[in-house]
Amino acid sequence: RREPSFEEMTFTEPRTVLFAVGDKDSVETKLSWRWCRDNMLLPSDNLWLVHARRKDSGWVPLDSVKTLSDVSLAKDWLPSEIAHSIHGMQHKLIVIDTAHDTGEALLKFISLETPRDAILVMGSRGRQGWRKFLLGSVSSYVVQYAPIPLLVVRSRKYRDIPDLISDTVGAAYLGMTQPGKSRTVAVAVDGTAASQALVKWACLNALKTNDQVHVLHSAVSETPIQTADATKQVEKCMNALAEFQKDDETGTATSVLLDIKGGDLRDLIVDYVADLGGAVDLLVMGTRGIKGNLKRAVMGSVSSYCLSFANCPVLVVPSDVARESAGPES
Repeated sequence: RREPSFEEMTFTEPRTVLFAVGDKDSVETKLSWRWCRDNMLLPSDNLWLVHARRKDSGWVPLDSVKTLSDVSLAKDWLPSEIAHSIHGMQHKLIVIDTAHDTGEALLKFISLETPRDAILVMGSRGRQGWRKFLLGSVSSYVVQYAPIPLLVVRSRKYRDIPDLISDTVGAAYLGMTQPGKSRTVAVAVDGTAASQALVKWACLNALKTNDQVHVLHSAVSETPIQTADATKQVEKCMNALAEFQKDDETGTATSVLLDIKGGDLRDLIVDYVADLGGAVDLLVMGTRGIKGNLKRAVMGSVSSYCLSFANCPVLVVPSDVARESAGPES
């Protein structure tokens, strides 16, 4: 069996990772799975494979949720590649039948059944129900109301192999991902105490010590006092990363100042990722922020924008989840 790329990582508690399975036959479903398998999953994770499907025939007044006892019972919706990959992993197979919107059904299930610290992983170009769920206004709805962190692996329509090679997700799909390789991770912070919570959450749940971390922020604010406070918060974020990486000389953390006077902040974040030429493996950002230099960047509209246009996987973490995970000091 393939050795996980994150095997050097250890967490105090096993994570629960929900992988939303869309269209069985779509390349994008398989592509997002390969990225998740090579860049996200750990041996200690509890993996939940969840499939929501619309039932138009018959009378289904309430959502029906079933946990399947064997992979063979999911053969009508689970790609064979995923079925083979999960042998030896702790996993659940869950199917949701609904007469309503599949996205709403999934969010309801998450709210009622999943641990507070679980992570939802989805591909962004799945067909049929998932396509509607992830694109346009519905994507913004998911970002705003998902009660747990949401990782979206967005893929574009590839024309040829060179396009795949030049893209992080495409490389994973082709099997070119190097296990244990150093990743480049961008973390967008807003210059408030929520920034520390986000960074601490990332250290506990998403980062590994040999990552090359780029902390995206802005020191420009409405008043000099606010600017000074924001600068102090960013310094605390950098200190937290230094503490996290102190035993690994290969890991780095770089402070990146974004000039918000130069244009729309949404574009600045997306352009920064694009300017690195596909080198960014993951973008981490918060949501439901109240104030700060990157205020709009941590709220639904900009999070949704980055989910749609950033050419790398995007992990959006609700601020209340980050605070709970980071502890009372944040």
